[in-house]
Amino acid sequence: MHVNMQKNICEFPIRIFGGSKMDKKILGIVICMLLLATAVFPAMAEEDERGGDTAAGSTLTRAWTIVATYPIPEGASGLAWDGTYLYCGIYGANGDEIYRIDPSTGSYTLLCHGPQDDAYGLTYDGTYLWTTHHPGSQSEPAKALQIDMGGNLISQFDLPDHFMSGIAYDGGDFWVATYYPDNPATIYKVNATGTIITQFDAPDNQPWDLCMENGYLWMVDKWGDRDNIYKIDPATGNSLESYSSEGSDPTGIVYDGEFLWYCDEGQGGYDYLYKVNLSGPGTPAIEIPDTSHDYGVVTVGNSETWYVTVQNVGTADLIINNITFTGTGSGDVYCSISLPVTIGPGNSTLLPIVYEPTAAGPLSATATVASNDPVDPTVELTLTGNATNPGPDITLPENSHDYGNVRMYAYPHWLMEIQNTGDATLTVSNITSSDSHFIIGNSVTFPLNIPVLSSVQIDVWFWPDDDILYSATLSIESNDPDESVYNVSVTGTGVDADYPIGTTLWDYQVTGGYDNSPKAISAIPDINGDNVPDVIVCSEDNYIRCLNGNSDVNADVLWEHEIYAGAVYSQNDLAITDDIDGDGYHDVVVGSCWGGRLIRTISGKTGQEIWTHDTHEYGEGGWVYQVDCSYDYNGDGILDVLAATGDDQYNTGPKRVYCLNGLDGTSIWETPIGGVVYSVIGVEDFTGDGQPDVVAGPSNELETIGYVYGLNGSNGNTVWSFTVAGSSVWALMQVDDITGDGVPDVVAGDFSGWIYGIDATNGAEEWNETIGPSMILRFEKLNDVNDDGYPDILVAHSGTSAKVVDGYRGDTIWSHGLVDKSWCVARSSDISGDGIDDVFVGTLYSNNYCYFLNGTDGSELYSVDFGTPVDALASIPDIVGDGSMEMVVGGRNGYVACLSGGLDALTTQSFDFSFYSGWNLLTIPFENNYTASDVAALVPGCEMLAWWNAATSSYTTFIVGVTPPGSPWDFAIAGGVGYYVKVAGDVNVTLHGIPLTSASVTLYPGWNTIGWWKETPTNASSLSSHISTCTMLAMYDAETGTYTTFIVGITPPGSPYDFTVEQGMGLFAKVTSGSIWNGEG
Repeated sequence: MHVNMQKNICEFPIRIFGGSKMDKKILGIVICMLLLATAVFPAMAEEDERGGDTAAGSTLTRAWTIVATYPIPEGASGLAWDGTYLYCGIYGANGDEIYRIDPSTGSYTLLCHGPQDDAYGLTYDGTYLWTTHHPGSQSEPAKALQIDMGGNLISQFDLPDHFMSGIAYDGGDFWVATYYPDNPATIYKVNATGTIITQFDAPDNQPWDLCMENGYLWMVDKWGDRDNIYKIDPATGNSLESYSSEGSDPTGIVYDGEFLWYCDEGQGGYDYLYKVNLSGPGTPAIEIPDTSHDYGVVTVGNSETWYVTVQNVGTADLIINNITFTGTGSGDVYCSISLPVTIGPGNSTLLPIVYEPTAAGPLSATATVASNDPVDPTVELTLTGNATNPGPDITLPENSHDYGNVRMYAYPHWLMEIQNTGDATLTVSNITSSDSHFIIGNSVTFPLNIPVLSSVQIDVWFWPDDDILYSATLSIESNDPDESVYNVSVTGTGVDADYPIGTTLWDYQVTGGYDNSPKAISAIPDINGDNVPDVIVCSEDNYIRCLNGNSDVNADVLWEHEIYAGAVYSQNDLAITDDIDGDGYHDVVVGSCWGGRLIRTISGKTGQEIWTHDTHEYGEGGWVYQVDCSYDYNGDGILDVLAATGDDQYNTGPKRVYCLNGLDGTSIWETPIGGVVYSVIGVEDFTGDGQPDVVAGPSNELETIGYVYGLNGSNGNTVWSFTVAGSSVWALMQVDDITGDGVPDVVAGDFSGWIYGIDATNGAEEWNETIGPSMILRFEKLNDVNDDGYPDILVAHSGTSAKVVDGYRGDTIWSHGLVDKSWCVARSSDISGDGIDDVFVGTLYSNNYCYFLNGTDGSELYSVDFGTPVDALASIPDIVGDGSMEMVVGGRNGYVACLSGGLDALTTQSFDFSFYSGWNLLTIPFENNYTASDVAALVPGCEMLAWWNAATSSYTTFIVGVTPPGSPWDFAIAGGVGYYVKVAGDVNVTLHGIPLTSASVTLYPGWNTIGWWKETPTNASSLSSHISTCTMLAMYDAETGTYTTFIVGITPPGSPYDFTVEQGMGLFAKVTSGSIWNGEG
């Protein structure tokens, strides 16, 4: 760093060792020793310096002292002195600038803009500044420019060559030099007209600036091979002395009558200006090889010492004046020896820095070592560590929390952090709440062990069911010896309000990715324990997130999962499946595009990967365009996974339909298609083998022709194919039987706007319908909206109208004009009050709206200007208690919002059900469009639902994880009818709905199931008297697993067997003849 020695001696080994600052300083010390030999063997020194005698003569290395160092503008080039101020020019950007520098402080100001392109040197003639200028081509000579302090050109003359650098005024004449040609470079003395007076070879190849000092000429060499500051005899051209600069590119030099000044490269946007005493004894230079230290874990009351090695690699005594400490924990750190300390040249010492903590906490401090090194007067040391208390020690950064105002029945959370600031493991044995409205998350298991200096975050949920202030104490029990019970106070206020249609209930912002847009959204049965479904959001930043569906204002993130380089591309790439990992919660299946190219199943509870099937097994893999989890294909009782895949750029990708084992992702079968497969769904058996089958939408290899393929679910063999008009098929859906053969059929949509009704058994076209030139993207199934007894179809497409198509005939039921493309759609249960499904639509590109549309005719209920293209949209069950489903929408900018479905659904009430492990007999006492699969999704731990069909005297059973939703066994839930529900364990469930006002149940001779849907209780004797020809009533007690039977004419009214009939209770009624029961009783 401060090696003021012969550069010709030290440069070569520096190159070998990498040229570090430390190398230079150490080598400088070594070279000092070598220089002793030059006094005895001058010829040897001269031979080593120049490789023999040269015209420049021999060079002697002398000591000097750097007195001060100042930062100056980056690119400083050329220095001049006017008796009061220093001046510098600029080389590079802003090359016309000239700065004035105060030599006492180093402060500088912009003096002027001159006529020069760059300052290759600077000098002062007693009145004006001079610099060099390089106009025109290299055949044109450079100019010496005389400039006043305002930057005006006073005079100029030609110089001997074009590539000139450096200029020094010398009693009316000037010294200048060439920097090219540079082997050798030439120094000229010229008169005021540019006439050459004398010339000689420069001592180095890149002279950059020159100055005079007491009759001697000084030169700095930019990019010099050896020493780069030279003192020259102007009479002979001999180099008398040479010095190494602090950097490697000195670009300016001047003498002020007492001190020599030079400038060199710096750092942090500045160059450095050095003030040099030529007759000084030398310069101290501090070097600390190791500038950081981690003390590790230190218990309060103990101490650790770091012995810092401090070296003096300079040529004068280094004095360590003091050490100051700043930052976190700095009050616990000190130097244990007295200062100042003096270190001789070439010597070192050890400074003991002691960490003696007085309280637990992190150490993140800086020790600043101050010395008399003029170049580096301070050196900073980074000190880190952690102080702990003895034994386990519980600490909470936040020991109270206020949830603020919270929507009634919402379920926001607070992440309560528990830290162990002790030096032994902290064991939390339990956490209890003094109020049941503050709930410890269901993911916590006790005991909970927290290692030293570690922490855990505990979900604490708040569930206000009234518009009052709540407060509670959370008690944390642990093995902390002095705080075995740590109390935390929590408060929150419930707010009762109406939420009109389109009101934002909660929102979330995806951040951090290049593209944050959500591409798929779906509800998932409850994850966090509030009996309200949660929300899966897949976005282009490669993350899948689970959001609390019952959040308030700001969405809570339950978990997030990253697929490296592989985002989910569309709604078809997301599916919710059954519990795969056995934790009692539904799981998530996704297909990945871009670089991921995989199918993955993720835990719905934790977001952890369960399994991955990577399509890179074929070439470079292929995008996954759709996943489907509707059926079990290998008979193990677990829903399996279908996936539609594409190709790679070399035509070696998968291009196939996968059927994967839902448990582990291994292939059950694969069907190569030969082209990209854009869609795939599981369907009911159409081959007659009792096995569910598959329908896929591939294209040919050139992607010019689209097809629909029917595949055998047992082996993947192609059963039939159908060619469409468009180039690809992205939309597939199974509907009811449209051919009359008892087999549900298929609807397909292509990229030219055609929709086809297809016979599932043979691929024959039954009908077709066009929605106009449009890309059909996907279908959503609606419950019958035109009262023909068949489900209908909501179409997502690239046209500018919302469309619903008849699921039986293919006719357009209604079309509603939109402001832009109908890209994202979702089915909603009734929000308009007519009991019929309604429709959500999101548009994109130029005009970006969210629509709430009436499902019967497409009329607009409400619309919201979303402000960014809608890339994903879904409906979720009611979260505010007004009976309407809510819309969750994701925008191109990463914004996700939950919008209220409004107040126009019929008034809802809460119904509490207590389920006991095993079978329960109940009725749904409110208006609903439920099927068995809907009820199963609402009841945690549900395993089966059973309906007694009195007309046939047989049960229809829906088995969770086995029976496909939407199949004939997924029976409708009717009002006034009783159903069996089997659950894995005791559970309480609250459901919200519109109370039934009427019901009509057909009774057949023999046993029938009915349900008491009225709020007012009755009893068996009264109810039986209102049922025509009733002979017996039976109730099932799920808690005891026993029946109680009331026999008309035998059981005494008012006896223990005349049981109470309450709302929500399912019953058996035996009659001797058919009749209609309308709820009398």
